[in-house]
Amino acid sequence: AKKSEAVRMPQSALHKMPLKSTRQTHGATGGASPNNSTAKNNKTLAGDSNRQKTHMPPTKWAVKSGPKLSAWNKQGSNGEWMAFVKFLEREELTPSVIFSFSKKKCEEIALSLRSLDLNTAAERALVTSFTEYTIKRLSVGDATLPQVISTCEMVKRGIATHHGGLLPLLKEMVEILFSRNLIKVLFATETFAMGVNMPA
Repeated sequence: AKKSEAVRMPQSALHKMPLKSTRQTHGATGGASPNNSTAKNNKTLAGDSNRQKTHMPPTKWAVKSGPKLSAWNKQGSNGEWMAFVKFLEREELTPSVIFSFSKKKCEEIALSLRSLDLNTAAERALVTSFTEYTIKRLSVGDATLPQVISTCEMVKRGIATHHGGLLPLLKEMVEILFSRNLIKVLFATETFAMGVNMPA
């Protein structure tokens, strides 16, 4: 299994990020007491910021009309997600957790990657054996639910989702597989971070 690492932003992207200073000069009384030059610099920066806001062109994701064009729904195309996941795999940045506030988005993105297989043949065999063992704990009716079939198919390829809409048994299965590095990319809501110690 590959060693888990934190996802690092490329240096080229870091140079483009604006820097925000939070440094203050504190006086003897404990309160912030910037000197004259600091106050002058802050005033100049504030003026520049106001000018930038006034003349800033509309962004790529600006909402033009209706909620469907909002930034919330602009979650990236299928090709962009494919390229991103391949980047994580190539740079050995897996296992990785990608958080979203939407259960629906977690499912949509994970399903769009059905052509990707991030596990080796040996890992797929281990996952298949474990999923079959897990599903035996479900009733005959529950074992044939679309959610169960879809999740079992995804985890064999090293991809999974984790959110409040999953059956508790499926969430437990995903957590165990992820902890053993058999799930390389996990799309999860914030509930995954509550009381769970995972390798990513």
